[in-house]
Amino acid sequence: MHIIDQWIERRRNRAAGRTLSELSPHILADIGITPHALDNLRRGRSHRAR
Repeated sequence: MHIIDQWIERRRNRAAGRTLSELSPHILADIGITPHALDNLRRGRSHRAR
């Protein structure tokens, strides 16, 4: 079950990354999302990934 949960989380992260990438850099900066964090979401990594 843990593998399935990880897969679902990565899928959600990628979807969130696609949605956030449509926003302007100024809006992302205002809500505190760094380019590094956005890149991690696009790759399906958790926000804590290095």
